[in-house]
Amino acid sequence: MRKKTPTIELLLNDLERGHKITSMEAVERYRTVYLTTLISRLRYRGHAIHSLKKSHTGKSYYVYFMARKRREISPEMEEIYELF
Repeated sequence: MRKKTPTIELLLNDLERGHKITSMEAVERYRTVYLTTLISRLRYRGHAIHSLKKSHTGKSYYVYFMARKRREISPEMEEIYELF
């Protein structure tokens, strides 16, 4: 019988390939409502996962992503980095 790949590993693979993810997408793609927990665990393991707060029709949400190179970071994140 074939082993099922853990959700956290599927998420990490997608982020490493440059995909972005929101909580709603995580429910659809991975069948999980624990995206923030998974992101926290990956950060604890040392992965540089960024988040960007967005809003749409009065509701806010976060988009999580990994930047492979400095130039791939959005202008919004550049402003944050300048603070440090």
